[in-house]
Amino acid sequence: MKIYGAAGFVAFVGILCLLIALVFFPIMFIREMHERGKDKWFFGWSYGVAWGAFFFLTSAAILLMCDRKREELFYKESLYINNDDEDILENQDVKIKTLKR
Repeated sequence: MKIYGAAGFVAFVGILCLLIALVFFPIMFIREMHERGKDKWFFGWSYGVAWGAFFFLTSAAILLMCDRKREELFYKESLYINNDDEDILENQDVKIKTLKR
């Protein structure tokens, strides 16, 4: 369970860094374009992709934190074959039993 907390912390630090970059980049870009005297400019498609990455990373971190209390169950399937002499000749029964660890 400690790994979930560490992963959540790292994810939220990454989200915070990405959000700061997505907010300060246009502010500095607009300031620089204003100093150069350029009126027409645009951000491009990569800025939109960065916002998409921000939303996907945020939703992944939220889902990770929602699922951290759930215990994972592992099941092991074993194959048991009945080896009685009379059953082998007449009918071969195969029993599959699911064991919970």
